[in-house]
Amino acid sequence: MRWPEFLDSFFFSVSDEDESEGHLYQIVKFYSITLQLLFLPEIEGGELNLKGFSIDGPGAGKSDKKIRRIMRLYGRHMAQRHNVNKVTIFGGKRTTGAKPGRNPSPIVIFQAN
Repeated sequence: MRWPEFLDSFFFSVSDEDESEGHLYQIVKFYSITLQLLFLPEIEGGELNLKGFSIDGPGAGKSDKKIRRIMRLYGRHMAQRHNVNKVTIFGGKRTTGAKPGRNPSPIVIFQAN
């Protein structure tokens, strides 16, 4: 049985922000997964862009689907918090994993009003 997505928000939490040189550092928890996020936020034309986005987390063996699900929840959280309809996550250069040295494709999250 698949877990209904609307229940995800009950198991999703974001730490307070810690800012350094314009970059934000946050810890996101979703069920038993903890991710550490580092990025440079910019609001342009009513859209929030998270640039140089870096994730440190559970490591090998965790499903990409779970990580993407967390990113969708996180994007919606940030859209509500900053009162925007669109959040785009631009990943920083990969240091490990698939294709090190390359930038991953952006993740776009739309927030319904």
